[in-house]
Amino acid sequence: MENRTERYSPGGGACRWSGHLRPGFIFLVLILWSVWLTGCWSRRSEFSPLQIGPVGGGGHYRALDVGDFNADGNPDLAGGSILPGGISLWIADGTGGWRRSSPLTTRGQIHGLAVADLNNDGLDDVVASSWGIVRGVQVWLNGGDGFWIQGPNPTDFGEYEGIRLADINHDGNVDIIAANATSGEEGGVQVWLGDGTGRWVAEVGPSSAGVFRDVAVADFNNDGNPDIAASGWGPGVGVRVWLGNGLGGWTSAANPIGRGQYWGIAADDFNRDGNMDIAVGCYLNGVKVWLGDGHGGWRQGEGPIKSGSFWGVTAADLDGDGASDLLAGSLDSKGIKFWLNNGRGGWRQVGDKFPTYGTYYSIVLSDMNRDGRPDVAAASYGEGVKVWFLMGDATSSTESPISSSVEQPEEERISVKVDTASGLLHSAPGGPAVQKARDRGNSVYTEISGVPEYIIGPGDVLEISFWERTTEKKSTIVVRPDGKISYSFLEDLDVNGLTASQVDRLITEKLRGFVKSPRIDVRVTEFNSKKVSLL
Repeated sequence: MENRTERYSPGGGACRWSGHLRPGFIFLVLILWSVWLTGCWSRRSEFSPLQIGPVGGGGHYRALDVGDFNADGNPDLAGGSILPGGISLWIADGTGGWRRSSPLTTRGQIHGLAVADLNNDGLDDVVASSWGIVRGVQVWLNGGDGFWIQGPNPTDFGEYEGIRLADINHDGNVDIIAANATSGEEGGVQVWLGDGTGRWVAEVGPSSAGVFRDVAVADFNNDGNPDIAASGWGPGVGVRVWLGNGLGGWTSAANPIGRGQYWGIAADDFNRDGNMDIAVGCYLNGVKVWLGDGHGGWRQGEGPIKSGSFWGVTAADLDGDGASDLLAGSLDSKGIKFWLNNGRGGWRQVGDKFPTYGTYYSIVLSDMNRDGRPDVAAASYGEGVKVWFLMGDATSSTESPISSSVEQPEEERISVKVDTASGLLHSAPGGPAVQKARDRGNSVYTEISGVPEYIIGPGDVLEISFWERTTEKKSTIVVRPDGKISYSFLEDLDVNGLTASQVDRLITEKLRGFVKSPRIDVRVTEFNSKKVSLL
């Protein structure tokens, strides 16, 4: 039988088609498709963030949330800092201006923060997790007119990270959900039920073991009850999910993954199938996404990025197409990454919208200037709190960034010869490079066993090799602005002012608690904390 393809002809009847398309026609179709697709993406991403904010100076902030502290209908800001510590408040005027209010008195290092009306008086209150001198989970009740009362704390013990506030048991009162990072034996996820007066009547958390960094609350099995997803750290933890029964009881669900190191977590419907999904910031492995099936089950989706370390992950529709996009704060001093969602869980990174340098933790979204679209606020580790108003419509391209008032240290311009394999500095004894370094107070190198070694600082890039017998596993890590790094099971190692050999010994010693006879090699691959000319 003859095979024949027919198609409808606008002129009437059917016309014979040979079954072969001309190459020129195929090329034209591909060009038109590419132009349409590119135009669609660029048109969706043409909003222009206008950087503004309540803080333009220093401050090592890690936690951030939005609330209405004076009942005027405008979104105010609460930011928690590591250095100098404590909680700062900024009152918004609804047009993009803020005035700083009296800070909440605390001596702790704030790691997590959330805002809601805890005692049903119409004023938003503050809950924060604190490390250092003051530990546990702290509560401040808003008395109005800038007056705050420290309420009953659910716990004064432990080192907690992410905090969420939600009504877990359907009684109309706000409850506290907190990720406990104290230790593997004294960790887990705790839930304190509120009585609507700012007091806590019971702790009904789903877990009391494992190191957890953050929590998200959403209905993952479509039964109308709040469930919990938590990001963990270390073997046997990974990302876990518990299904709530609406009364404060929990059932372990299928876990997306049971291993790895994870930080911030966000829940949203990324592929628009009506079921809640999760996105998680990873240590070294980018941002991962798991798609929910609406029954508590999971399958791994397409992640927007596969490398780098990220803390805060936030989802919202920023370009108005109905699909939730993603923002993530880099722990590698690479700023804030932004990805557009194609509506099916696929991602496209968009540059030139947010900072490409700096360390960012918490990122929150709210309509801060009352123009009907979400704006972005972020906690910067070193540059305070920043806000970006998403100005204009889909065709707008107006941009007016406001530079930070942080004073950067004078860059050091010293000509030396660097052995990029070892990180050692070489110069003739008493030569001009060595003498100039000595004149600057040995700020670039120091002598270890008679050999000059480069002094590591913020922004430098380290390559750390871990040996398993004859197999080498390499990790590339950027020294954060605070001079610290995180590697494997080790967090917040202070390497500022150390050399590569000293960092090698430090990591080796710390890993002995996890690995028998660890073998580590450390070298500096990028010298960014000083201006170094390679000779």
